[in-house]
Amino acid sequence: MSVFLIFFLLPIIAVAKPYHLPEKVISPLIQETKIRPIFLNQRSTGTQVLRVEVDWNENETFRVSGTFLENSGTPGLLKASTMVDPLGSYKAQLLISTDKGVLKFYSSIGTGKEFRGLVRTLSFRFPFVQNALSYTLILEAEHPEKGLLQKVIEQKLDLKKIQIVEKQEVKVTLLKRSYKQPAIKFNFYAEGFSSEAEEKFLSAAYRAMTILDQKISGSEYFEYRAVFAPSRLKIGKAQDLKLPVEVRDSFLGLYFPYWRKFGRWYHVVYPTSETKYRNALAQEPYDYPLAMVDDDGYWGVGNYKELTAIPSGSTQFSYLLLHEFGHFMGLNEEYEGGGPTELEFAPEIQEPWSQNITFDPNNLKWKSLTEPGIGIPTSNEDYLRFGGVLKNPVGAYRGGYADSQPKGRSHKPVKACMMANGGDFCKVCQDALLKVIEMDSGLVAPTHIYLDETAPIPNN
Repeated sequence: MSVFLIFFLLPIIAVAKPYHLPEKVISPLIQETKIRPIFLNQRSTGTQVLRVEVDWNENETFRVSGTFLENSGTPGLLKASTMVDPLGSYKAQLLISTDKGVLKFYSSIGTGKEFRGLVRTLSFRFPFVQNALSYTLILEAEHPEKGLLQKVIEQKLDLKKIQIVEKQEVKVTLLKRSYKQPAIKFNFYAEGFSSEAEEKFLSAAYRAMTILDQKISGSEYFEYRAVFAPSRLKIGKAQDLKLPVEVRDSFLGLYFPYWRKFGRWYHVVYPTSETKYRNALAQEPYDYPLAMVDDDGYWGVGNYKELTAIPSGSTQFSYLLLHEFGHFMGLNEEYEGGGPTELEFAPEIQEPWSQNITFDPNNLKWKSLTEPGIGIPTSNEDYLRFGGVLKNPVGAYRGGYADSQPKGRSHKPVKACMMANGGDFCKVCQDALLKVIEMDSGLVAPTHIYLDETAPIPNN
């Protein structure tokens, strides 16, 4: 796979990251528990998945750069891939021709217009069908100026070029099974931990599991695993390592994106190689991957269905975990200030797809969750009349979207939320999280995956 190793210096941008004033972050209240799980080293085998990687070029063209066969599939992936995801900036379809008809699967990732230049390679996972006659990929990407989805690839894949993802030496620990079925495979991955630091990683993973269970609606469907492999290099301090980009010698290959600098580029990490990152994730079946980095800094990153990474030793661990996981699930920034972020959509977009911000409060996407009788847009007088800080009433308040353009149009559900500088998720964000979980677990009835709507799905 071609991993863009040569980059020209690009215009200054900013990326999805936590609240810009760490001293003003409000840590959520977490009830500590003394019950610890029994750690069981357990590898599991998932269903076969076809991963398609697409490289982005600086002239805004895309090309298929690799196809991979891996055993990372889950029951949720199979079901969710039959549905069109309403979220995401990069939407792929895979048409699979079989002797029984043509199957159609979907995959969606990403955030705003700058995402492509930071991750550089887009990855999409689809169920793999044995004895298929052909595979055709169709990719739509948001136009970086207009914001409309446009077709950038329609290509038949070469079945002879599919690469098998090799197994790596990893230790997988089952932390907890889900309380409800169907389960979502939620994996914590070690990054930057030495071979002697496995227990340190497991402790951080257990802590993260406890926080998610207490703060995320729908977490009863999460089955938690910790995936450990030692790294030769720690993340260290953010440095400009110059071009070409070197693949980081760590388990996931994450580093600060010096290849696309901006004002706070040292507050996020990205894969130095998307292939290395995805091959590491594929060592265990997964729906939700979360990288735990052996570091104590203040930074974090989250992109829709692509990446969540946080420092395991930060004093703001709880906030960073929940805030960045919110981004992974599609939620946008609800704070102001700190510069624009990669969650900034194209300047001409009419309405962002993020569930918790709107440019059109007169057609409010969370109208059913607003306080009955509250003014829309919501004034400060209405905010106080409906309980103010004590009730945090849901309305449509001017703000959010960081310092992103266009300024002055964005409205958010509440004045205080985890997607700003902490506390708890508001009702709108909790509802959004639950809807994504329901789709990813297969609780939502799938659409028919055959174009002719006659034949059953073949077994692998």
